[in-house]
Amino acid sequence: MKHLIIRNFGPLKDVDIMLEQVNLIIGLQSSGKTCVLRTACFCSWVEKRIMLLQSADYFANGSVFIDSFAGYYQMEKYLKEDTYIEYSSAYSSFSFDNKRADKFLYRPQANSWRYCRPKVAYIPSDRNVVSLFKDYKQLPNPGSYLQDFMNEWNRARRQQAKISDILGLGVDYYFDENKEKDLVALQNGKILELSETSSGMQSMLPLFVYTDYLTNEVLEDKMVNLTDISLVKIEEIRHTLETIYDRCFETRMGEHRFEASVSLNGKRQTYFFYNQKERDKFNRYITRLLENDHSEIFLEEPENNLFPPTQCQYVRWILDRISDKARKNFLFITTHSPYILSSLLQENIPDFKLMLTYHDKDNKGLFSVKTADEDELQQIYDNGSDAFFNFEAFTH
Repeated sequence: MKHLIIRNFGPLKDVDIMLEQVNLIIGLQSSGKTCVLRTACFCSWVEKRIMLLQSADYFANGSVFIDSFAGYYQMEKYLKEDTYIEYSSAYSSFSFDNKRADKFLYRPQANSWRYCRPKVAYIPSDRNVVSLFKDYKQLPNPGSYLQDFMNEWNRARRQQAKISDILGLGVDYYFDENKEKDLVALQNGKILELSETSSGMQSMLPLFVYTDYLTNEVLEDKMVNLTDISLVKIEEIRHTLETIYDRCFETRMGEHRFEASVSLNGKRQTYFFYNQKERDKFNRYITRLLENDHSEIFLEEPENNLFPPTQCQYVRWILDRISDKARKNFLFITTHSPYILSSLLQENIPDFKLMLTYHDKDNKGLFSVKTADEDELQQIYDNGSDAFFNFEAFTH
């Protein structure tokens, strides 16, 4: 479970939410849904980086935390003098307070050693960008979330085999490595490039292929994040290994008879231990930190350009993937769609949170967020799409 607090950031006045395995936030357009999603995603990434480096010093340096966040998502104008963000989980806790001199504070949790590395993925609503730009360098704002998404898409499509009859729509997808093209085979046998298909296909196929990758291939490819990494990251990981190595020693007597090794870009790093217990402890730490254990998916508006039954089909499919008991996958969705919401409510998910944005009466133009309780969930389900025409009844 994750706990997120946001105050006075962009359109948001007050947010205090608990996040479970599956989460949905819904509300008026421009009411801060994406702002909540991006904050949660960035905080998960910060936690991951702190755990990997075994240090929070990087983010404690001046305004690095908020500058990295706002710059990455192009939200620089969202920052206010009294902006406050707080995130906590079973493994770490940190906060950003723009009113303080020491703006970023980190508080380790007792269970931090149990942290398992996730694949943190943000899927933007404008994901059809992958069919619009042949050369990723054409994208404006290098280093932004869109460029990262395109890089991730490029990695995902190269690892996927042919995918047949996607969501029962009778279309197949495959990537032609020789021609560097995304191809779609229609029911009539005709083959089109992704950029030649309908707007619905251009939105749905990148979503389906990438989430299929996130809930399958990326978790099967062990140590995937240790290939083709920069020298800087290699030095960071090497420092992490040394830190963990020192922590695993319980005795310093006898011979170094037990060894563990990690390969970084093809170069083997070897560590010696006095006993098997220390060696096994080191290996457990390394596995948790350097191998992808599960995916945390932050998904913006899956309904884009999709017919309602297709929206529902996608929800059922992704829930089946997320509920894999061998993993601890996490899903957070923003939506305007009553069909997405109804599909989630129909599934009766045990670890589900529904959040609603609403106008803050004391602050015109600003929004707050509340979590629906069990009675409200039932009322929304019973009323179906009519609930959206009486939305205020559920937010006050």
